[in-house]
Amino acid sequence: MHDFINLWETRSQRLMKALGSQDYEDADVVLLSIRSSSTMLGAWPLEAIAGMVHSAVKDADLPRSMSHLARLHEVGANTCRELVLLVQTPSAAPTM
Repeated sequence: MHDFINLWETRSQRLMKALGSQDYEDADVVLLSIRSSSTMLGAWPLEAIAGMVHSAVKDADLPRSMSHLARLHEVGANTCRELVLLVQTPSAAPTM
């Protein structure tokens, strides 16, 4: 969780840069990273939106890729906020 939170901004910026320069190969790498880490965390809404962007990137469809970015950033930021709360909440002691 810590890695996901700490890397979100860097991944987000790298994706924007890749799409801005139409570097679909780098965008593919970033989106695979976002999707796999989202899956591992159970962040299904983020994985789904990243999947839509990824599908557009695979088709080299810049307008379609860009059309999902605002939602990707919004859901990514919300996911990070939720993860921060989980990290900060002390876990309950197991009862026997």
